[in-house]
Amino acid sequence: MLIGAIKTNIYVYLTPIITIIVAMIAIDERLGFYGIVGVILTLCGVIIGECRNKRV
Repeated sequence: MLIGAIKTNIYVYLTPIITIIVAMIAIDERLGFYGIVGVILTLCGVIIGECRNKRV
């Protein structure tokens, strides 16, 4: 089963967020201000990208 380039890009963009979550769980890393801003901007970008793909 192939998922296509668009879905693959979504997973690539979510990789840093998954890394932050795993670091918080595995090594008790604290999430700072810039980390929160980065997560928010990344999620906004993914959501905007998904909305644009559905309209096309």
